[in-house]
Amino acid sequence: MKRPGAMASWLLALVAGLVVAFAAGALVHAADPRLPPPGDRVRAAIAGLEQDHFYVAPEMRNRLTDAQRRTISAALEHGKVPTYLIFWKQTSNAGYYLDSEALDQVIAGVDGDGRYAVIDQLLNATSESRGMADTFVDTDVLVARPDQALLA
Repeated sequence: MKRPGAMASWLLALVAGLVVAFAAGALVHAADPRLPPPGDRVRAAIAGLEQDHFYVAPEMRNRLTDAQRRTISAALEHGKVPTYLIFWKQTSNAGYYLDSEALDQVIAGVDGDGRYAVIDQLLNATSESRGMADTFVDTDVLVARPDQALLA
């Protein structure tokens, strides 16, 4: 009689262990991976994009005239697809490792589908879409003057 009881206990323990392992695995896979909280620089970009589809960081404002900024902003605002553009200087101490990580934080912080891009001081583009299958920045056009490149 001991044998059937030991076997039943062992099977019960095995089943319980498998249920717990399965449940834990399901929770891990169902969890929404969270981005690290955005730093000051990314928060400023998010706040700027909530007011205007074109955010120019303070260190880049001297690269464009007010008229150029207004023209780019209007083009983004009146586009067929919601488009958000950040123009800032690449840095290594801004709370993210790559511009693509900052862009992920921006996309998570801006409410709405659209196309997003970060353009750095060398006119290099990091772009991504949310709710759309394609990106919009053709990096070949970014060799022009900053205002022409940003408009393109």
